[in-house]
Amino acid sequence: MIKYFQAFTLFILTIPMLQAAELSHIPIYEKLRDKLEIPNHGEQEELNLDEVKIVYPSLSNDNKDEKCVFLIHTDQSIDDVFAMTNTLNQRSLPNKDCSLVQELETSKRELIKKNKWNFSFHFGFSRTHYRLTDLALKSSRVDVTIKNYEFAERTSAGFYNPQNWESWMDAFRWIDEPTNHFVFTLEKNGHSIILSIFHPKFLQKQYQEKHIVGTIDGVEVDEVMDVNEPFDGYNNTPGEMYLIRFENTHLQMAWELGYGYEFKLFNNEKYGALSIRPSVQVGLMSGRNLTVYTKPGEYWEYDHYEDQHKIQGYLISGAVRINYRIKNINLFVEGKYSRAQLTHGFMDNPQGAQYTLEYAPLTFGIGYTFDYSKRKKNKKKRRRNSYK
Repeated sequence: MIKYFQAFTLFILTIPMLQAAELSHIPIYEKLRDKLEIPNHGEQEELNLDEVKIVYPSLSNDNKDEKCVFLIHTDQSIDDVFAMTNTLNQRSLPNKDCSLVQELETSKRELIKKNKWNFSFHFGFSRTHYRLTDLALKSSRVDVTIKNYEFAERTSAGFYNPQNWESWMDAFRWIDEPTNHFVFTLEKNGHSIILSIFHPKFLQKQYQEKHIVGTIDGVEVDEVMDVNEPFDGYNNTPGEMYLIRFENTHLQMAWELGYGYEFKLFNNEKYGALSIRPSVQVGLMSGRNLTVYTKPGEYWEYDHYEDQHKIQGYLISGAVRINYRIKNINLFVEGKYSRAQLTHGFMDNPQGAQYTLEYAPLTFGIGYTFDYSKRKKNKKKRRRNSYK
């Protein structure tokens, strides 16, 4: 699994280099040169090829001074656009007064505006699968490794249901209590810089029989046994384990920064855009662990150990998001695989728990994109109208 993840990460990081290589060997003007057809008459026409739109105004005899070509939009680099423009200008055009060179500065200004970074915010609810792990625990009573230990998820999804709200404050707890995912993104020409904030909740799965190796209350063990020995009469013996609760839920957060590239699967001004975005992210996990363990020689009395809130370790993730955008509204679903190396407190040892946490959240939700290029365009349009 790790090899596949490393290969996936390498693929994501090479996307920009592959694109740069493609542009250097096949400039955009070479791809368009053989396909370009310039109309000799008629109404205004449009040509759309490879994310490039060129508009040809009417070339009738009554409009001799009208320039024949205007560059309206492109997602390619400005250098490639200028190369294409200069090449087209050298062709034999039907109107001798036609000059693309006169439009270079205008095109450059338009491209700079369209290449501005946009900001988007996505919010969604996650269901999370946690893989088995070897859990190393060390305290004054316990020094063991639990093989193939199991975590369960706590979604806290009940806060989405208004019937569960007992006070006015509960009306807002659907934001921070469930396993929600917050994603802030800077976007430009398919490139994304991602800030991911995820609120996982994982805790000990009940009724586990696992292979435990080490020492419990001074007794060496190396056998399959209960992680939390159930009550079967007042006959507890040394060497049995009584781990009642082991959970990371309160203030547990995964903070990640990453890079992604968005591939457009469908893009229509009227019906919206469908895209897929693979990404790779790295970051830190923070939280405060809670442990509950039966007191020595007791049956119904327990020690509660709540760890201090701290940075517990680092993590790395790979994700794939499918996003549908219409206007500025986004609907998305994202699958993610994360691997974290964690160390935090256990019982009376501040560094007593060590384990690898591998988990896969599936998130679905909504988002909003702040398109600054459109805002500036509308502002300029309103300014022009005010002069009329």
